[in-house]
Amino acid sequence: MPKFYIPKIEDTPPAPMQYMNYLEGELIALIRDPKNPVGGDYDSWKQKEIAELYTVLFGKDVPEFWYK
Repeated sequence: MPKFYIPKIEDTPPAPMQYMNYLEGELIALIRDPKNPVGGDYDSWKQKEIAELYTVLFGKDVPEFWYK
């Protein structure tokens, strides 16, 4: 798997990292409850699709207990 390097991301204002933290929290909420009204329109997404997106973006496996 190729690795990506984003230069000086730690030296940038906190906005990019804060956005990623927000996005991670939103995806976790949607995995646990796909009908959760957190930002965006994910009504047509299946729980497994959201979990796959989370895994791709954050490189973490989704714990089984997050599923209903």
